[in-house]
Amino acid sequence: MKSFAPRDDRSREALAVRRMQAHLRLGDRGALERLQAAAIADKNMTYARAIEHVLRAFEGDEPSDRRGDGAVLPPLLAAQRDAPELVSALLFRDLESPVNEALALVWETGLYRRDAGQSGLVASERVQPTSPTVLGELYGAVAGHLGLLRTALFHQRAPSPAPPSPEGQVIRVNPPAVLLRGEIREDSPELRYLLGAHLAGAMPDYVLVNTSAEDELRTLLSAIVAAFGPLEATAHSTRGNPAVVRLEQNLWQLIPPRAERRLREICDSASKMTYEAAVKTTRTAMRRAGLFAAGNLATAVRATLKERGLELAVPLSQPEGLAAACAAHPEIADLVRLATRMEYAEARWQPGTVPSLRRVDTGSSRFRAGT
Repeated sequence: MKSFAPRDDRSREALAVRRMQAHLRLGDRGALERLQAAAIADKNMTYARAIEHVLRAFEGDEPSDRRGDGAVLPPLLAAQRDAPELVSALLFRDLESPVNEALALVWETGLYRRDAGQSGLVASERVQPTSPTVLGELYGAVAGHLGLLRTALFHQRAPSPAPPSPEGQVIRVNPPAVLLRGEIREDSPELRYLLGAHLAGAMPDYVLVNTSAEDELRTLLSAIVAAFGPLEATAHSTRGNPAVVRLEQNLWQLIPPRAERRLREICDSASKMTYEAAVKTTRTAMRRAGLFAAGNLATAVRATLKERGLELAVPLSQPEGLAAACAAHPEIADLVRLATRMEYAEARWQPGTVPSLRRVDTGSSRFRAGT
């Protein structure tokens, strides 16, 4: 009997250990360098390249989402596996949230849906995924890989003065749509991030969060608990709020029996049905989809810093900057955790055209949605 495992087995085991260490010490440069070395030893060059991107994402004063000597640019999204089911599982499976599921069930009733005319959308502004334009080609690639081609995209060129960069908005129509405003002359990581994030934000679980004012969403959540939660929660949530009572009555009439049973299970504890939980899950899903669409960690992190108004104690360009940001801000840690997963590398960092997993799924791929 041999005393040692074959070299391939040892390198694979070493890679597994380095992956665990890197995920326990998110953003730590030493852990990332050892992970990259282990990936190279295992001949997993796709994963090694993805980790190199994380290592060099913030080198120098200029963002590495611009081509330059320090940049490790992600491969084209069009070169990646055509596997939206697996990509969706990778990005969203661990985000299953009772409150967002409840909002999706309410969305399906049609209570909040409007047609395009009511929302001010014009058919001539709709972008086709087959359009030979920068935005059309980008929309086709991003929506196709996310499995969200049913989500319509509209583009309005903003009147003068135009915003300095395109802006996105989720529109409450049936099915939900995304509206981009502003001039779009060229592809960019920021545009890809914006589009990916808002396409995810139009998913049924998240559309009401993105199209409701805070008071409106809080009222809806109270009405859901009042209609389908325990009696003590009902008495508390309806007390002195006529809007909740009216909405509660509408929900009783519109929710079908199967959805009603599920809502009663979800609402067994009012603590699950919070505004804060709904917003947190929604924003996390959007950031992850934006990262996948852009393929660029620097773009996703900077967009998150701007969105949340975060200040970093240590600059990201410093060797310890990314680790410090991960330790201080869970939003940054979540992006780095995703960017350093082997499954993410296999989904987003393939160097060239590969077969479609939707057409041929032999079960032999190492691309899995689990951690």
